[in-house]
Amino acid sequence: MKEIKISACIITYNQQDYIRECLEGAINQVVLCDYEIVIGDDCSTDQTNAICLEYVQKFPEKIKLLSREKNLGMAKNWVNTISECQGKYIAICEGDDYWTDPNKLQKQIDFLEAHPECSFSFHKAVRFDARNAAHNKIYPKDISKTVLNPKDFYAVPTIPTASVVYRNPVQIPNLIHSHLDTLLYASLLSKGDAGFINEQMSFYRLHDEGISNEYSQNWYMERRIKELKIEKNLPEFASNVRSEIQKVYIDHVLLYLNKNRGKLTLSQKKHYLKILVVSKHFYAKSLKEYLILFKTILK
Repeated sequence: MKEIKISACIITYNQQDYIRECLEGAINQVVLCDYEIVIGDDCSTDQTNAICLEYVQKFPEKIKLLSREKNLGMAKNWVNTISECQGKYIAICEGDDYWTDPNKLQKQIDFLEAHPECSFSFHKAVRFDARNAAHNKIYPKDISKTVLNPKDFYAVPTIPTASVVYRNPVQIPNLIHSHLDTLLYASLLSKGDAGFINEQMSFYRLHDEGISNEYSQNWYMERRIKELKIEKNLPEFASNVRSEIQKVYIDHVLLYLNKNRGKLTLSQKKHYLKILVVSKHFYAKSLKEYLILFKTILK
């Protein structure tokens, strides 16, 4: 049996308008090794599965399609799809995103082969807003290093999921979670550094059905704060990773408080104030932020 060097892990659900472009980006990769594409379709009710089957018929030696008999949810579908990947390296792409550089995977394989201290690599992407082209942008910006330790990595606001290639295997904590990617990054950073390739090689698509539309909603922010509270204490993560997650946790609390200025109940104010008072990270922030916070809580 031949050894698979890299696996493309693609998860999808009801993405008939986007999945073809995603699969074309994966099929068009030029790699100097054996390569597989593993698709996890989470029981789509539109034509997504039919489109995936069309590609399986065209490229049966390259594509493995996992058609779920019932909907598992994004996190479980992703974990189960990853578990079917045989590659030394795994590249991630969700069905509404796509790769634009046909040499992307080979560049990331070469990078990781040259940097054994790195457990994964990532690169820039175009954030494409289908609703307003004026909002399109390339991200992340202002990264000056090639190799990032946990402190460097968590200083980056966000990275494109479709830009990640990592060393397989990695053990991801078994949690009910809205953002499996954050658990993946923390697990990887507990094993090594992150590598950054300063090239734009993928598209991240914003659209009405995308999960990113939920990010500014209160219920979403409250859920993320609860998840981060768990993450910052997980023994599976290295201590320096947990320390950085603690900072992210406090930053989320501050963001939530500022967004809801004048709207919180007394009980909520006391709850979030207690979180901040016991945090070393909070006291490392500027006096100006400290005063703004207390004005927020006391309103």
